[in-house]
Amino acid sequence: MSRPIRTLLLPLGLAVAALLGGCVSLLPKAEPAQLYSFVEAPVLAPPRAGPASAVVLGALTFPRAATGDGLLTRTGSEVAYIAEARWSGPAAVLFREAVDRAFDNSGKVRVLSRGEIGQAAGILRIEVRAFETRYPAPEAIPTVAVFAHATLTRIDGGFIAERDFAAETPAAENRVGPIVEAYGVSTGKTLGELAAWLEVNAPAQPPRR
Repeated sequence: MSRPIRTLLLPLGLAVAALLGGCVSLLPKAEPAQLYSFVEAPVLAPPRAGPASAVVLGALTFPRAATGDGLLTRTGSEVAYIAEARWSGPAAVLFREAVDRAFDNSGKVRVLSRGEIGQAAGILRIEVRAFETRYPAPEAIPTVAVFAHATLTRIDGGFIAERDFAAETPAAENRVGPIVEAYGVSTGKTLGELAAWLEVNAPAQPPRR
């Protein structure tokens, strides 16, 4: 049975400096170099009838401290990373892949790469403002927070809509496995709501010439 997580925190400035310097230390008791990947459970509305629209995913930004492969934690103003546990790739890349999966079941909107902008009716930009494990106190049961701000514009830059999306999921236990599962739930809920919002607000696909 895995031992409970023990939190070891750094001040925010030191934690960011450690990240930038390539020195990541910190948190729970896990197997050495254990890699994790979250499996999100999307909350999607049923596919809508009608012609599909397409948008290009433009900028997708992440908080600097959460961009890499460390599992970021926060207790008050202090941040840390879970020791000897890493995402299987940079968190920003895994999130980008989750965006694609969130639209797999959508019958209304397709998300394209930048190289396919000629086929798109709009541009979607996502600013992830939080992707972290939040502790109310050291050794407490944490909550995984995923907050994102989405902006939808026309290809010519004209504004269409914007909205915040947020999900907070308590981990079942203060262990790495349950924390990773909570990331999947929070990510799935956030992206599921974003996908449903985009289905309503995506501009009509222009007729092909």
